[in-house]
Amino acid sequence: MSSTLKGAVGVALIFILGAITGAVVTDHFERPRIGPGDPQAMERQMRESMVRDLQITDEQLPAFNDIMDEKQVFFLGIIRETAPRVDAGMQKINRKLYEIFTPEQRARFEEMEKRRREDMRKMSESGRNKTGERRAPQ
Repeated sequence: MSSTLKGAVGVALIFILGAITGAVVTDHFERPRIGPGDPQAMERQMRESMVRDLQITDEQLPAFNDIMDEKQVFFLGIIRETAPRVDAGMQKINRKLYEIFTPEQRARFEEMEKRRREDMRKMSESGRNKTGERRAPQ
């Protein structure tokens, strides 16, 4: 992949993640919170919100869903490709943080990281079927 394409994908990913974050923050007080580890619920909520807010018609809905399914497959591919690099970077940063923490802070930080890893494991598993393959987007 060319560096220009990588840059464009990176910018698009940041924009989409920002939009999702804005939608979640905006809807935080209107809807019950979806806990970590439930990407299908997050995707469903985002789609419902877009259909409602953009007033997607019944005629547009099949094409809208096809495009959103394509988007989901695209971004899952990017996440799979970049996950090892992100994980390595997080480990490096966490080691640096650990060096400056007091023993009490280290213990709390270890618990926080344990919960984060568990949440990430749940998210990863919830996106797979019993054979370990990625589920088709809903």
